[in-house]
Amino acid sequence: MNLTFKVLMTLLYPFVILIETVFNYSYKMCNNYGISLILLSLFITAITAPLYYLAEKWKNQEKAVQKKMHKDMQSINAHFEGQKRFYLIKTARKMYRYKWWYTFRTSFGLIIQIPFFFAAYEVLSHYSGYKNVPFLFIKDLSAPD
Repeated sequence: MNLTFKVLMTLLYPFVILIETVFNYSYKMCNNYGISLILLSLFITAITAPLYYLAEKWKNQEKAVQKKMHKDMQSINAHFEGQKRFYLIKTARKMYRYKWWYTFRTSFGLIIQIPFFFAAYEVLSHYSGYKNVPFLFIKDLSAPD
């Protein structure tokens, strides 16, 4: 195992444990792997919903600030060049209390999904309990798409 994989697995460990626990508990509750997968999905959606709400709020704030700045930025870009343009843009960003890293906040909704996706893949791809188990129209839950 390389170092990157070990670091990744260490960071994902809490997510892996959470997903394993919820999946095993939901299976014990309903004794059906298909329903357990659906319950796991609903659980993850429920616990990440507040984060999605926050991400959407940040995204809307970002759009509002950019909309306010748009006219000034267009004027600066049309009338100035070089260092003067750079300093005027920097000043405009200060006036609107805009930080360079605000653009990353718009990606937060996607970023919060990544550890859950990798942890779910790690847990469910190595799980052999649902091999040859059908669910609704799916003939084998362990088979690839």
